[in-house]
Amino acid sequence: MLKHVALSSLVVFSACADSNGPVSRLGSHQLRQDLHVVGATTRVYHLDEKFRETNRTLVQGTRNPDGDCAYTRTVTLSPGAHLTEAVAEVSFDNCQYIMVQGEYDHPATDTAGRARDTIAVADDNSSEFARNRQTATQLLTGYSATLDAWIEDPVALRVNGVKELLTWYNSGSSVYGGSANTTYDWLTGSGWMRTAWAPGTLTNSGSKYVYSTNTLYTNPYFCVGFTTLADYPGLKIEGIFNGTATFTWSGVNTSGGCSGLLTIFHSATVS
Repeated sequence: MLKHVALSSLVVFSACADSNGPVSRLGSHQLRQDLHVVGATTRVYHLDEKFRETNRTLVQGTRNPDGDCAYTRTVTLSPGAHLTEAVAEVSFDNCQYIMVQGEYDHPATDTAGRARDTIAVADDNSSEFARNRQTATQLLTGYSATLDAWIEDPVALRVNGVKELLTWYNSGSSVYGGSANTTYDWLTGSGWMRTAWAPGTLTNSGSKYVYSTNTLYTNPYFCVGFTTLADYPGLKIEGIFNGTATFTWSGVNTSGGCSGLLTIFHSATVS
């Protein structure tokens, strides 16, 4: 029986320069008092009612060379683990985010007016394994890990996303027979375009596989007079010999016109 691991979601609410954004149910005074948020451009954001909060903390983001803030998160999931988080930028001055833990039932993805593209890579890291794949896969334990990162607009439509899938087998402390693919999707009907991307890279260090991608989407119509960007510069899955997986969302951010109206989500599963 396949082992099931975890859902991990990150939600990033980014401030729009010409909008104060809706006031959160947390309340500005309570947020400042509990988390010690400072800065003249502090923003307080509303979490979707479908997000059921259990805990929240203040975390430090990093500022990109262009001045935008980004959030990086690394999580290792073991069989049976479950994690859901939301991260909202609340202080542009200090590049601070509020991290909210909880549960989120995101809406199903529509298919109308959407472009899709899937690119696959494989690494049979031993000729013996390649020649005896059928027998090997029957004798070895197999695992798979999925990382899904996507952006929703104010009406909860998935406007673009990147979904990584990594599968691998193990024997002792070594991994074999790794393969991976990435599915890109973007809502062409609302003006989104996949502007830059590179085929995912898959490497084997002996005890784990590492699969990573880098993708940029843009939209010149979402905000009148400005281009909006959705950047996924460092999505990575590490499939480890013992069946656990480490997921990294590095530098993911939205920027440009009206980016504060967009929400970034991340989910991860291992089976």
